[in-house]
Amino acid sequence: MDNDNTHDAGAKLGAFKALLVLLFVIVAIVIYGGLGMAIGLTSLYGGFLFSLYWAGIKGGSTKEYWPAVIGASGGLVLAWLVYALPIQYGHAGLGIALVLVSLAVYAMIMGWVPILINFSFMLYLSVGTIPPLQTEAEIKGMALSMLFGAALLGAGVLLFTRIGKSRTAATA
Repeated sequence: MDNDNTHDAGAKLGAFKALLVLLFVIVAIVIYGGLGMAIGLTSLYGGFLFSLYWAGIKGGSTKEYWPAVIGASGGLVLAWLVYALPIQYGHAGLGIALVLVSLAVYAMIMGWVPILINFSFMLYLSVGTIPPLQTEAEIKGMALSMLFGAALLGAGVLLFTRIGKSRTAATA
């Protein structure tokens, strides 16, 4: 089944190109992990989730980049509110948080504000509200690693896109 929201690289790449992609992924993971640890990121999975969503599911589509970044950021903000509001305001805070989550789900169903409320938003909201991960430090760490991973991955895709275009122009 062909779906615009999925990306099946294996069906589009030959064995050699798939091997090159695998090597790129391995190098990218090593660079991301090494740089992330060097700058003190503790929740590297935030960036890995972004790469899974944007590069894997959205196929690295440049038009999907900003909605993925904005959605992930919004989902983490709401996850933090789900954590912080009950601490600050007790049951009333929990009620407010549940109303906000309900409004976000309704907006998703209705297709409102898709640059913010999208599947990237829901992915990060879901992970950010997993009870063992729901601490202020963990949500902050997830957000920082998501932004770092998005910047690194976005720059890498931009670089390879430009290299590909310049090669295509040179051979034409």
